[in-house]
Amino acid sequence: KLYLVCGLTDGHRSGWVPWFDEYDFETETWTKLPDAPRGRDHFQAALVGNEVILAGGRRSGEGGSVFAPVVPEVDVFNFEKKSWETLKDPIPTPRAGTMSLIRGQEVFVIGGESGRPQAHTEVEILNARSRQWVSGTSLDMGRHATQPILFEGQLYLAAGSVTRGGTETNSLLRLTLPAHEARPGGDDAE
Repeated sequence: KLYLVCGLTDGHRSGWVPWFDEYDFETETWTKLPDAPRGRDHFQAALVGNEVILAGGRRSGEGGSVFAPVVPEVDVFNFEKKSWETLKDPIPTPRAGTMSLIRGQEVFVIGGESGRPQAHTEVEILNARSRQWVSGTSLDMGRHATQPILFEGQLYLAAGSVTRGGTETNSLLRLTLPAHEARPGGDDAE
């Protein structure tokens, strides 16, 4: 199945939507799911077990600013309960244009952009089980608008933009992720 959640209907100006839809490839049908608690754009959702986690993003154009109106709240949809919850703790560094990586019960929220000129270097990790955030090793340079992969315990991140809205890099970053035992919430294996 394919899930589409939130987004923007008017470019970088307005029209944030909380929509949540499911496409079934076998039946070739769409199903409308419960709307998210708030609209947001420029983020990557993460599917962990039976939950979809929305962390980061913004409301492009809100208040006349494209980059500054970031969304700090973290919203989680539980497929068994068919309902949303907003976590007590927001993302530690609110930003949009982030990259997401899932390892076991962890969601890595990487880099991003906000109202400041340079892209973010932060790597923050949400343990989906304990609902706790920890800080990871920062990136060598701020980046947004790309996607990492996990290969043999290493995070690889190619290219991306190093400034808000623009300037691209052609560099490749390899980052060793922290060991599973160091994370809050205990055993994360699934």
